[in-house]
Amino acid sequence: MYILFSFIPLIIFSLICIFVFHIKISNILISMLLGLLCIFPISLIQYFIPQLSWLITNNFVNTLVTSLLFYGFIEELFKTIFLLPISKKMSVFNFLMISFVFGLSVGCFENIIYFMVKFQNSNSNSASLLYSLILVRTFSSVIIHMVCSGLCGLFVYSVAHKNKKISCFVLAVLLHGFFDFFVGYNQNIKWFYIAVILLSILECRIKYQQIKKDIQWIPEEK
Repeated sequence: MYILFSFIPLIIFSLICIFVFHIKISNILISMLLGLLCIFPISLIQYFIPQLSWLITNNFVNTLVTSLLFYGFIEELFKTIFLLPISKKMSVFNFLMISFVFGLSVGCFENIIYFMVKFQNSNSNSASLLYSLILVRTFSSVIIHMVCSGLCGLFVYSVAHKNKKISCFVLAVLLHGFFDFFVGYNQNIKWFYIAVILLSILECRIKYQQIKKDIQWIPEEK
């Protein structure tokens, strides 16, 4: 049941892209597949993260560095790489929507892996707490993956159209890193992740407006 529930955001947004924004189904399916494939190298790297914790003994610094380097930089780097095969011969809006679908795909598949790992390590007493945690994560982490992938998509699009916006990628790394940093805490500080999500949405909109203004895409005549 949870697996089906995890894909609701991806399915709903994909249908909106197809029937409202009239984006090609083939582009939507390709972005979903690339999102799935992107999970494998990300999961492989994250598997080795605990083995590197001995390098930094301070727990606060270790958490911050791990969040920014592994969850921020490396995840967004792989997302950027996997967005490269998608055609850039479209408007920046359409490419942004496809990048969102890609990010939702990454987030949904990552949540399934997260659920399976946590469920195996939990007992009957912690099952109810686990489900509530998963419910929150389903929407929070999926949104941050979606928006940060949008920023990475804007970076890829700007490079393809000879108007490089490296700040889009840098923002994706920092926002994703700080999200994971805050959401990992059990104290009240964890609620700062909501501010990070809202800031990421705002920054994505600002960067989209900038690129839309700077890059005038003209469809080729058929």
